[in-house]
Amino acid sequence: MSRADPKPGRWILPLVVAGIIGFTYTFVNALPAAEVPSATTATTATSAPTSTSTTTSSTTTTTLSPAVATFRGAVSAFDTRASDLVATAQQVNDDWDARTIGFSDIREGLTTLRGDTDALVADLGAAEVPEGSAETWADVVTAAEAMATAADNMFDGLVNTEGAEKRLNSLEEYKAAQASLRQALSAAADAAT
Repeated sequence: MSRADPKPGRWILPLVVAGIIGFTYTFVNALPAAEVPSATTATTATSAPTSTSTTTSSTTTTTLSPAVATFRGAVSAFDTRASDLVATAQQVNDDWDARTIGFSDIREGLTTLRGDTDALVADLGAAEVPEGSAETWADVVTAAEAMATAADNMFDGLVNTEGAEKRLNSLEEYKAAQASLRQALSAAADAAT
């Protein structure tokens, strides 16, 4: 009788399985450790002798009172209005300097700008301000009034002054006042409680 193995391939399958297990072990150990979010466990005892264990996330959310949320929305709207006014002032002046509009057009544009700026000042003065923002709101109104003064000076520079210097300097003052207004509005929104 022959001692030779009649089925020489029967050792191949166990070798393949051992290779797969070895490769999997090496691959899994090479992976970086998983990040596990931190959680806190709190135990609450009730009047009964039982206790419950809860897991809470470390995420914190702050809810604003409806009055503060409304105020912050109004602040954002005021900021947008002021930005739009600056864009209008710049466009009207640029169009006049490029002579793409006539004198009556720039006069009308600056008259409208003055009216819209005065309306912004009035709306800011009448705004309901939360307690924490009352002090900073005075800076908001002051900056808006500076915008109104600059708008008046732009108009005056157009109709009552020779050259463009006063009008253009007033445009720069208008933009600077709007930047101050933006900062004051941001401070007032942050201070709202």
